[in-house]
Amino acid sequence: MKIASVDTFLLEHKLARPSGPASVLNTWRRTLLVRITTDGGLVGWGETAPLAGVRETMEQAMAPLLVGQDPRAISNSWRTRWLAPFENRLAIGALDIALHDLVGQALGVPVHQLYGGARRTRVLVYASGGGYVEGVHP
Repeated sequence: MKIASVDTFLLEHKLARPSGPASVLNTWRRTLLVRITTDGGLVGWGETAPLAGVRETMEQAMAPLLVGQDPRAISNSWRTRWLAPFENRLAIGALDIALHDLVGQALGVPVHQLYGGARRTRVLVYASGGGYVEGVHP
């Protein structure tokens, strides 16, 4: 199995009412997705924050180096000299998520099985961030 392509997708949505943490109100909701496709048709997805340089690092620097590689050699990918200089943790994180997604699919197991299985069957609900809405909260 070899990586055939690495593509990114910037998703944006204008918020009807700006919202965010106490220090700033955001008018847009943005996220950056990465899709890694293999020559066998498997597709792995990852996600990250679309900060300056992240998309460019994935598309222009990392994607050409990943194409043709075996996605199952995840840990080897990040330890090689050809990826070490980029040091863009947001780009590496998104690609790492997509590679783990591919490996789980190739093995026919959910990603948590790659780490020894689920540690719990239930998770308590928790909400955080983006709590201030313009015109609603002082």
